[in-house]
Amino acid sequence: MDYFKVIKRAVKITWSHKSTWLFGILLAVFQGRSGFNSNFNFNSGDFDFETAPGKYPDFIDTLLSPVVLIVVIALILFLVVLSIFVGFLARAALIGMVNDVEKEESTSVNKGFSWGWSHWLSLFGINLAIWIPFTACVLVLVALFLAPGIAGFVFKQIALGIVFLILGILLLLVLIIPTALGFSMIETLAERFRVIEKKRISESISQGYQLLRSNLGTVLLFWLIMLLIGFGLGMALLPVTLLLFAPAIALIFVNVFLGLVLGIPGLLVLIFLGGLIQTFTSAAWTVFFLELKQEKVEIQQVRN
Repeated sequence: MDYFKVIKRAVKITWSHKSTWLFGILLAVFQGRSGFNSNFNFNSGDFDFETAPGKYPDFIDTLLSPVVLIVVIALILFLVVLSIFVGFLARAALIGMVNDVEKEESTSVNKGFSWGWSHWLSLFGINLAIWIPFTACVLVLVALFLAPGIAGFVFKQIALGIVFLILGILLLLVLIIPTALGFSMIETLAERFRVIEKKRISESISQGYQLLRSNLGTVLLFWLIMLLIGFGLGMALLPVTLLLFAPAIALIFVNVFLGLVLGIPGLLVLIFLGGLIQTFTSAAWTVFFLELKQEKVEIQQVRN
């Protein structure tokens, strides 16, 4: 496997086919590392409780009213559903668009939406089929491995409880982290089997596992390369982030509203850069998948 060729090709696709940027940005917004976050900054100096007696309790009562709570819960559910839909649509779109580029040397936003709409539900199904059993197993393991430590505390054997608790946590980490990494790789490969080769969900997961198993060293090395590239890009973005938000952070201590407004352009720039990184990452894995499949075909031809 020529890893440098794969990375170089992914960079070229990302830069040359700007129609992919839209879906990278959508992926960065709706399926970023932290999902969607709501951060509210409130400066108590902006509101004088002494000069407005009774208003603050009324405000809290209004927020806690059944109607407001129902609206808030409905809004949260809507955002969760929207995040799932748009996130998986963007993932499918990027995979399909890179496949278009590799096969036809062209793609478009319309093709991206076509790929995304056709396969977003399947990718969501792959995600559920992999991570629901994993989560259930993790919960069982947590109960089993932490039970001795908890029992030690219950029976007032504190030292023994601490030892068992530490050992249980270490064993959990040793088991869970490699397993989660393996499942993540299987999901990445399964998504491409589904979108590119139109396999069924169960078949995509099965073939993703088989491809990982038969090329474990190659896939692990590529994952490590992508991890290092991601770390490097993150470090490169750190000073950019500080530079973009320095004026907003400085101003927020003077005027919260103006500070937040001033931070909007920086946030948009970071979302854009994050979208490019998401586009490149997806393109790299798709090109790698296609190269891996091509190598497998060539090996079979040689054997025959």
